[in-house]
Amino acid sequence: MVRSHRAAREPVAHRAPCAQTRNHPKEAFRAIERDEPGIAELRENFEAWQETANLDDLVFLDEAGATAAMARTQGRALKGVRVKDKIPRNRGRVTTLIGAMTSTEVIAMIAIESGTNAEVFMAFAKEVRLPKLKRGMTVVQDNLGAHRCTEVRAVFEEAGVHLKFMSPYSPELNPIE
Repeated sequence: MVRSHRAAREPVAHRAPCAQTRNHPKEAFRAIERDEPGIAELRENFEAWQETANLDDLVFLDEAGATAAMARTQGRALKGVRVKDKIPRNRGRVTTLIGAMTSTEVIAMIAIESGTNAEVFMAFAKEVRLPKLKRGMTVVQDNLGAHRCTEVRAVFEEAGVHLKFMSPYSPELNPIE
């Protein structure tokens, strides 16, 4: 768990509780790959890094996409009554939300009608996120290919911002997830 320099040994609530600890009647599933030795070691290393990181210098990033084709295909109705509804036949456009937050606030959020690629992420980084970051801050993000491209890394390095990539299959370690 990440701790702030302000309150030694006081836990912070920036980590989302894992699915197994939520009071939820349904079974919680997770990727089996997460338990492979190499990935388990990456998780341990990331968690150890979190223990030493200064919470005030961290910015968490994630993106999410949706299309009209993500409509529910099941519904509930009274006994003997058929559920009827309409959904788009075609997939339609993808709407992507990209956001960044600190431990206390959302500092950047955009919605675009496109998937996230290196060009889209670069525009978000340059125009929306970087102006709100200070030198020495660390951006915590997943391993999306758009985050790892050389040009994106160079833009952050030039601004004095560090990048920290999460271990694979570990969304619960990033509060914006």
